[in-house]
Amino acid sequence: MQKNAIVRNINSTDSKKRNVILVELIAFTECAHCHESCSKKGHILSAVNPHGFEIKNGSLVIITTSKIQEALESIIALLFPIGMAVTGFFLSNPIYNFFKNIKKSGISNAACPEGIKSLIVILFFALAAFIVLIATRAKKLLVYPEITDVLEQAG
Repeated sequence: MQKNAIVRNINSTDSKKRNVILVELIAFTECAHCHESCSKKGHILSAVNPHGFEIKNGSLVIITTSKIQEALESIIALLFPIGMAVTGFFLSNPIYNFFKNIKKSGISNAACPEGIKSLIVILFFALAAFIVLIATRAKKLLVYPEITDVLEQAG
């Protein structure tokens, strides 16, 4: 991801007391000087300045995230639900027998019917998809985006 952003606060700290810079995503560089509220302005997020650029509040910068991080997040978002569905497939017999044994006294080791097995697989897949959805919509990132260039200094 490479996006334009306006620096909003250079003296901010995150929950772990690390120095971060609050930036607001913008769609176009012209948005930096616009004071109207529109849908082209994005949300405010935290970024780091590993290159030590001289920036001030109001500076126009470019932020990027690591390509490796993006690829890793994409792979996890694809493989985690599939892995959970496979887990649901293998756990369907124990889950079925657990609930069957609660209903009746005694222990049985009956095979899970295909319909119930399919339902358990779908439930595990849906749970994993919901977890991925919540994780990707969270405001906190595991690794902060980096400021890679300063387009315009604030006056």
